[in-house]
Amino acid sequence: MLRLDRAVLFVFRAAPWISLAALVLSLISGLLPLAGLYLIKLIVDGLTLVVQSGDSGDFYPVFYLVVLAGLVAIAQHLLASLSAYLASSQGMKVSDYVLDVLHKKSVELDLSFYENPKYYNTLYRAQQEGPYRPGKIVSGLTNVFQNFFSLLAIGGLLLFLHWGFALILVLAVLPSLFVRFMFSGILYKWYQKKTPLEREAGYLSWLLTGYPNAREIRLFNLGGWFSGLFSEIRSKLRIEELGIQKKQHLCEGLAAALSAAAVFTAMGYAVYQAGTGKMTIGDMVMFYQAFQRGMTHLKGFFEGLAGLYEDNLFISYFYDFLDLQTEIKDVDNPSEFPDSLKSGIIFDNVSFAYPGSEEKVLKNISFEIKKGEICAVLGENGAGKSTIARLLSRLYDPVEGKIEIDSVNLKCYKITEFRKKTAVMLQDFAKYHFTVNENIRLGNIDIDRADQYLIRAAAMKAGAHDFVNRLPRGYDTVLGKMFHDGMEISQGEWQKVALARVFAKEAPIVILDEPASSMDVESEYLIFQKMKTLLKGKTGIIISHRFATVKSADKIIVLKKGEVAESGTHDSLMEKKGLYCSWYTKQMQVHTQGDTHD
Repeated sequence: MLRLDRAVLFVFRAAPWISLAALVLSLISGLLPLAGLYLIKLIVDGLTLVVQSGDSGDFYPVFYLVVLAGLVAIAQHLLASLSAYLASSQGMKVSDYVLDVLHKKSVELDLSFYENPKYYNTLYRAQQEGPYRPGKIVSGLTNVFQNFFSLLAIGGLLLFLHWGFALILVLAVLPSLFVRFMFSGILYKWYQKKTPLEREAGYLSWLLTGYPNAREIRLFNLGGWFSGLFSEIRSKLRIEELGIQKKQHLCEGLAAALSAAAVFTAMGYAVYQAGTGKMTIGDMVMFYQAFQRGMTHLKGFFEGLAGLYEDNLFISYFYDFLDLQTEIKDVDNPSEFPDSLKSGIIFDNVSFAYPGSEEKVLKNISFEIKKGEICAVLGENGAGKSTIARLLSRLYDPVEGKIEIDSVNLKCYKITEFRKKTAVMLQDFAKYHFTVNENIRLGNIDIDRADQYLIRAAAMKAGAHDFVNRLPRGYDTVLGKMFHDGMEISQGEWQKVALARVFAKEAPIVILDEPASSMDVESEYLIFQKMKTLLKGKTGIIISHRFATVKSADKIIVLKKGEVAESGTHDSLMEKKGLYCSWYTKQMQVHTQGDTHD
């Protein structure tokens, strides 16, 4: 079933006046060919009379008809050029608008979608089809209407000459129409099937050409192997597509042959009619041109319908993406998040499993962080430390239990307000290839671009100010090698910039997931020495695997296989001689041995 209303609405939202102008021009362009045909008939008949009468004075009316026909032809060309410009302008606006819609939808979706391969297949197809299909549908509708109006005029003319001409005209284009509809469905199914392979090939191409993996690819000599995998996938896709195209072109050739036979059958009959005096020469010329143009318009009309059918199939990929529903969303009448906490944060029997997995990463964990406290979360890899940060950031919701802030369920707060008043640094922080200024300002985009004081204050808190001042352009230096004049910095320096984003925001809750894991020992020591001062008046959660750096925390929570194994202060946990004491002692022994060997 054709559902074109959404596509038309998209196009008119993106470029309303251009779309309206294009529609009006198409209607005018559809009627002009009939005027041209009729003028040709008058010219031929008039010229025949002049030749038969031998009076050259009768030529002037014919000359005026030629001038008028020329003006009609010029008008057609001008309208065609104007229509082409409007179509180009409309296409650009629609493409930009659709990409904007795609980007907004991508940002709205839950993080869980980004961990599901089906989502990436849906996104890939939406990115491929979305930017141009809506505009193509509107252009197709316009062409269908234009061809329809031309057909009404030319079809009426052919019916006037003989009803059989109109019938042959219809029969001549039906084979091509059938072929188009058939292969639209075949291509649609094949395109859906090939998406995972297309994405895999794109990933391999990114590995081979992108900067992040360039060093390892050379060190492990992986270039040839990845290139081989890429070529194998592309070869498979190419063979499949060429197989479909081979069958399609063969069928189209047979359909074209049938159409040509129909045209010359009609032409033969017209010649016979003219030869027996039942048609004038002008009538025959007009018939021939009308039949040819009629075939063109009828073929355009039916192919337009087939194109709309095909576009309707393929744009469903775009709609599939837009129709994805998020689960992390505001409740009705959400609560405003406070500027400062009154009591604190409570995890109440919280359990969590990542989407698509039945294994629980967190199992009935409960703890409380009072207002103004700094809580350290420690544990082995995979114990659920980072998951706590993601739940408290509301990137996910617990599957069981609840998280409360100031005795209000976290789900009841307005998401945008809550995130605005929460400063988070995740373990896998982003590296933005912008200037240092912009990198830090992204932590709080409400900061005025000209307010250098707040940017530098955040950098100083994160220990980034000194190395930034040594960069060629200081805070105006572009980081990373993606753009012109960009400069690469070390992983530890990137981490300091990411930490500065946290300090650029005045937030009552601060969540730091391995905030110094890539920094050198001295930088890490200096950061944690002043952490209490930096987080004064804030409630903080620090996730770390280095015990010595967080022993000054007000509370330490030790996770073991998704459960709270023990909690307390550094001193109380050392006295218990439990898991924390064992891990702490072993880590200190490793550092001591390392210092001895040095």
